Amino acid sequence: FDIDASPEELSAMMDKLSDGMIETYLKHKMEFNILMMSSAMNDRITDWFRDLISNLIVKKYGVDPENKNLSILSRGYAVALFHGIREIFRIADTDKESVKMVSKIYLNSFLAMLKFDASKYTLRETL
Repeated sequence: FDIDASPEELSAMMDKLSDGMIETYLKHKMEFNILMMSSAMNDRITDWFRDLISNLIVKKYGVDPENKNLSILSRGYAVALFHGIREIFRIADTDKESVKMVSKIYLNSFLAMLKFDASKYTLRETL
């Protein structure tokens, strides 16, 4: 993901990510579910989402990349994001279009959360 991308480009990238996951899920359901439930795989995917979210926050709000609260916030978002994706695929029916629509809405809603006005908040080193 290009963190310098416009909101529209990020949305298109999320749609592409969603399409790839759905195609993989529909072609290899058992393997996909095993991977999604693997704790080692979960950690890697969550870390990837954490890094992406951290970079987006740093870029958008000018937060110091070494700020420990940035890590806490990014990790919280990443865990929630990945758990939500796992849950969507766990309970998804086999209707490709429904799964695609729900996953795209879910992923893009996370992008929308990063568009809030952060001017009244600061990430301080200590809470």
